[in-house]
Amino acid sequence: SALCMLIINGFNLGFCVSQGAIDSGLATAILKILPHGIFEIPAILIAGTTGLYPIHILIQYLKGNKLKNIIEWKTLFILMAATFILIFIAG
Repeated sequence: SALCMLIINGFNLGFCVSQGAIDSGLATAILKILPHGIFEIPAILIAGTTGLYPIHILIQYLKGNKLKNIIEWKTLFILMAATFILIFIAG
């Protein structure tokens, strides 16, 4: 699900930039997206990383690692907090 959302967001951003480039030029399109996207794009990537974390846990578990050694709660909390803060700023 997280991977699909990353792909969809990537296509949406690419479509918007291409339409903006056709209408008003590439530089203008990028300048219009940059103030909002400078916070939102990293937030989407961090959210995608957080969403794919269960797959990492499963792979590590299948390799024989114990669950309590795999799950890094502090890292997961920091990723979620960073996503929230960046989306809040972008909004």
